[in-house]
Amino acid sequence: MVLNGLSDTEWSYFSFESGTVVGRSELNNKEQDAQWASRKDWDFAICGDYIKTNGGTSGNGFAGAQINTTSTYDALTEAPADGYLIDTLYLDR
Repeated sequence: MVLNGLSDTEWSYFSFESGTVVGRSELNNKEQDAQWASRKDWDFAICGDYIKTNGGTSGNGFAGAQINTTSTYDALTEAPADGYLIDTLYLDR
């Protein structure tokens, strides 16, 4: 999977269901962060070196993330059943 158009000043919100970026918002914009936190049509977002999941402090979805140490990404055929972490507050730049 390759994500194009990523930015250091703007979040790109990605949906696994659609396989696309479903929207963008400015970094450190509290209003836009709150709007995205209430939505469930995205799974993770990337902005520069930051990643957030739609779960934990960034959203009311059920998304989490984990580091895969057992295989390559291309070799994964099924998501692990457990071991996921939800995101926590990030520090402003």
